[in-house]
Amino acid sequence: MLPCPFSDHCAVVLKVDIPEPLPRGPGRWILNVSILKDEEFKQSITAFWPGWQARKASFPSLLMWWDLGKEKLKSLTIGFCSRKTREKSQTRSLLVNLSSHLKAQIDNG
Repeated sequence: MLPCPFSDHCAVVLKVDIPEPLPRGPGRWILNVSILKDEEFKQSITAFWPGWQARKASFPSLLMWWDLGKEKLKSLTIGFCSRKTREKSQTRSLLVNLSSHLKAQIDNG
């Protein structure tokens, strides 16, 4: 607290060290069930699964096979969704640019 001679109040000085933010972790993954209707996704899972089932005997336990299989399915799903999102974004950008171009053409007669 610092005295203020021309006031009946005191000034307060507060110093606070703000720590660096902690980096975010991977978080919790939740399957977007809407992709289960996508034929391309179904085909990729259908292509993956028989080969993965054939490898079951090469694992020391069924649990290890199943856990790694879940991780592979998760990875396949995330990759698929990332690719679809990127394609959708590119298509949207293309359409926005096209509509801007057409509007400019109309505005110019």
